[in-house]
Amino acid sequence: LRRDPIGSDVDALLPFEHEKYLDYIANKAGPGVLVLVSAGFIGKSFVSKAAERGSVALDIGQILAKEIGSRWGKI
Repeated sequence: LRRDPIGSDVDALLPFEHEKYLDYIANKAGPGVLVLVSAGFIGKSFVSKAAERGSVALDIGQILAKEIGSRWGKI
């Protein structure tokens, strides 16, 4: 959902774009797809949607996302 390491390509705030994210995840998720989420409480629904579609979905949390970004640069 993002081109840059911070933020997303969706213009509005997450709570107002929740359904767009769920639709995007539903279309991309499936067996053999790893979905990593770091979106706070609302991210739990993203993990759930991806898992429903057969993906391996993990809520990695913001601290782990920052650590990954600092070690490997832009992700």
